[in-house]
Amino acid sequence: MDFIAKKSRTAVYSALKAVKEEIRKANSNHIIMGKIIIILVPISEVIIIILLNITLVILSIVGLLLFIFGFQKRSQLYILFGAIIFLAPIFYLIGWTFFLPMVPPIALAISLVAKK
Repeated sequence: MDFIAKKSRTAVYSALKAVKEEIRKANSNHIIMGKIIIILVPISEVIIIILLNITLVILSIVGLLLFIFGFQKRSQLYILFGAIIFLAPIFYLIGWTFFLPMVPPIALAISLVAKK
């Protein structure tokens, strides 16, 4: 039994040694271990992504408020800008970056319908 435990311990140590060697060789931001890719992302990039998402959520809230203000005042320009500012971050956050060029025409259609 002790022989099996010793064998498994040496296998784990050799695997860890191989990973360390891979890190030294690659000197890049990812490690490939079999089918698993470990991505080493600096903490500053994670913080930047979190701050970007928070900023986009705040921007969409401002766009929604601007849209409501324009709807109350019956101002087509406020409705248009509010719809653009609301829709662009939403499309970006859900991953529909392909549809971002369609935001202004959609916002124009919304403002025309809301004006009537």
